Amino acid sequence: MIYLFWVCLLVATSSSAKSSELWQSVLKQDLDAAYAYIKAGHPGYIDEQNPQFPDLLAHQYSRAGMLIPQVVDYDTYLGVMRYFLNGFRDAHLNISDDIRRIGNNIVTAGFSLGYDQGKLMVTSHMPGWNGLLPGLGDELLACDGVGAQDILLNYLVPYQNFTANPGRALGAAVKGFSLRTSPEMNFENCTFGSESGASNTVAFQQRSVSSNDFFDWYVSTLPQSNRASSGYELKDGVLWIGLPSFTLEGAKLARFNAMIEELVELEGFQSVVFDVRGNKGGSSLFGEAIFTAVTGGIEMTEAQRSQLPMAYAQWRISDYSLDRINDMLSRLSEDPGREGLQADYFSKLKTAMLEAKQAGRTWLVYNSNARWNLQDFERMNIAPRNFKGALVLLTDGACVSACLDFADMIRATPGSLHVGETTAADSLYMSAPTVVLPSGNRLQMPLKVWRNRLRGNNEPLVPDIYLDLSGLDSGSVRRKVFAVINRKAD
Repeated sequence: MIYLFWVCLLVATSSSAKSSELWQSVLKQDLDAAYAYIKAGHPGYIDEQNPQFPDLLAHQYSRAGMLIPQVVDYDTYLGVMRYFLNGFRDAHLNISDDIRRIGNNIVTAGFSLGYDQGKLMVTSHMPGWNGLLPGLGDELLACDGVGAQDILLNYLVPYQNFTANPGRALGAAVKGFSLRTSPEMNFENCTFGSESGASNTVAFQQRSVSSNDFFDWYVSTLPQSNRASSGYELKDGVLWIGLPSFTLEGAKLARFNAMIEELVELEGFQSVVFDVRGNKGGSSLFGEAIFTAVTGGIEMTEAQRSQLPMAYAQWRISDYSLDRINDMLSRLSEDPGREGLQADYFSKLKTAMLEAKQAGRTWLVYNSNARWNLQDFERMNIAPRNFKGALVLLTDGACVSACLDFADMIRATPGSLHVGETTAADSLYMSAPTVVLPSGNRLQMPLKVWRNRLRGNNEPLVPDIYLDLSGLDSGSVRRKVFAVINRKAD
């Protein structure tokens, strides 16, 4: 079906009218499929603690449907799909960009914006652009009488995949100004203000350009990410562990497993830095494994455990959930290196879900554990089994999903210190595999909901000590962190 779709697209690109009709048809099919999947499998649809979810689904579907006639190409199709999903305010409910064909054309205005202290500033011009552009450093004031903040919040933000980190969400949305993702953004003129106080009105000329040329330019305008380097280093009593991702397979998984074995035997460190810069999650099992390897895990008696409140996950029992679990087990079996913790986990989950389905239940309680909380642990003298030194967690704004689960563990451990930048955030809906939509793009959707989690819905983690990491190389980051460790030691 996807092959036939691309044959139809190649034929339709000879006519803009035919292209519009095609992408409107693709959007309708993907909207219908996504709506059906969410209704059939999303835990929110039957969640008694979120009774407004079904109405929200109907509202978003209706509103996105009204935008179908305005879709003219792939980017506006993708923008409306993101609009549909963005309204749920859940970073785990989104759509991929898999079927974009590099080499096809993209519509752009020829300049990019950046978000700086509440202002939308011109940061770059597309090379070779033939036409009048606003000056570099100019501030966008309005387009056709629509103010810059209105454009940001109503024409840009809703057409992006949702992120619960406000600073990153606005920064990413502003970048969308250079790419026509909103079918409603059809301005004729935009007014800019210069540093001298003068204003200048420029025609808003959206033009079709090669996607190769566009992305060569667009990528160069993005802020450079300074991810953690995978691996560990022991120096001067400080063990620095870089964990840039918990999405591990193949060679990365093999290196991680080897690191775990080495860390279990490692001695001679008084402080540990868990560097998760750039970590956007994956499997929480890897975070648990690294914590246990370094510290021996949390030591508590059954009597202590019984005094702690429980946090647990409810999985929605559905054919959709079972299909996605089967997909995961199939992928794990194709890559022997990924078997082990994950395969065992999902195999047991599948068995438990099948038994619950046969019993006629709608929810399966799985992942039930004593809730970790620093205050409770300190009050009850609960601590790591093998390590009594300082645990330092270093985050940036990318930390989300399994990275946040790992951060929760570290922050709950006595002797821990959280430094760096405020993290992103999760909704309570988690464990989000993907399913292929009719277009070939993938819908990512949660299967479970957390109950009694200490961290609230879409609540970021704020560090104990804020460190501005922007523009710093790895050496500078380490010097800042070491300075904090030394001050704490004194």
